[in-house]
Amino acid sequence: MHPKELARRIEAAPRDRDGFARVEQVVLDSRSVWPLRDNHRLRFERVDFAAPLLGSFWTRPVFRSCVFVDCDLDGINAARSSFVDCTFERTSCSRRLFNAFSRCTFRDCAFVDCTLASAELSECSLHGATFTRCEIVRTNFQRCTLVDSSFTGALRTVNFTGCTAARVDLRGCTIADSALLDGPDLDLRLPDTASNFVAYPRAFLATVDALAPVLSRAGLEELRSVAAFVAGSKYGEIVDESLLARIPAGERAVVLERLFALRNLRA
Repeated sequence: MHPKELARRIEAAPRDRDGFARVEQVVLDSRSVWPLRDNHRLRFERVDFAAPLLGSFWTRPVFRSCVFVDCDLDGINAARSSFVDCTFERTSCSRRLFNAFSRCTFRDCAFVDCTLASAELSECSLHGATFTRCEIVRTNFQRCTLVDSSFTGALRTVNFTGCTAARVDLRGCTIADSALLDGPDLDLRLPDTASNFVAYPRAFLATVDALAPVLSRAGLEELRSVAAFVAGSKYGEIVDESLLARIPAGERAVVLERLFALRNLRA
């Protein structure tokens, strides 16, 4: 569907009893540009936005109190776009194509059972955002601001670089292979379970010393390699089984248990 036709459909759509105009089962033309600047109480269901591989798709639109259900947002490039009081349910980004969000704002938005993969968020602002049972993988947050936001689900290969965070709750997440702790101004509530926790470099060294008599030569050498790898982690390292994947399986649980017990040791 051409963007101008979509705009006409939205403007002509009757509003339901909740004041929403519905857009359902639409496939947009590739390399489209979003046609409307102000978007209020629109409900998108099973819409394939067929975003472009290159260039901006959404530039400066404002979405207020909109709902996206079972939508495909793969490949969208959004710049200076605003989402206020919006809900995303079972919606995916970047499963096949890269997504980029630059200087976008998400305020009081809810994401439920969504997937965000292979995406870049640069200088974006998330205030009051909730991610429930979401999977976020291979995603970078660059110089973003996160305030009063919460995440549950899984974070894998997710990096916060140069970000500011205040009252951000990640305790309901499983976090793996991620670099979130890059500065003192990150107010993050992180998981603290026996299989997913934060440990400081001194804890890794103490674990090496404590388990040296009981580990195999291969297991001990690999644990020493991990300790050397995290030695520069000033703010701590997020630990999960994948960090210890090269330690023999029969010894990995022992290492994880001892490291968890010593996790708060600092130099």
